[in-house]
Amino acid sequence: MDPTTASYYRAVLFTDGLEPRQLPDSLARLHQWVIKRHLALGLNGTLSKTTALCVALTWLSTTEDGRQFSCENLPLGGMFGHYFGEDTTEGDPSFDWTKVVQETPVYVLLKDNSTVKGEFMECRGSWIDVRVDGEVRHFRASKVQVIGA
Repeated sequence: MDPTTASYYRAVLFTDGLEPRQLPDSLARLHQWVIKRHLALGLNGTLSKTTALCVALTWLSTTEDGRQFSCENLPLGGMFGHYFGEDTTEGDPSFDWTKVVQETPVYVLLKDNSTVKGEFMECRGSWIDVRVDGEVRHFRASKVQVIGA
């Protein structure tokens, strides 16, 4: 990725185009796909600021990595973290996470269908913050269950 486009993405994600942190890998993969489509359409291989903004917003709102990044790093994270059209039939829709006390033991279903034990920290829309091995991570409410419930 060229340094100019990388600075556009950093300006969107970190509010500073000179931020030294590395861009997320899934955003870089989406960027490469967009560049290939640009070339296939006969456009040049560099992105404008507007296109970079569209790519970053698409990544934030449609990928799991982007939604988690937004929940952790952006003031509007709750907005991007909510996945519109998500299947609400998963989990128990009658369960009210707002009534769960912090540090309540929970199980989390991971992508590989294994479970991990953690502690409930906070509910933010359809996302649940769970402390797992001392680190707070974000999971969909449908993937978290209170132990004993």
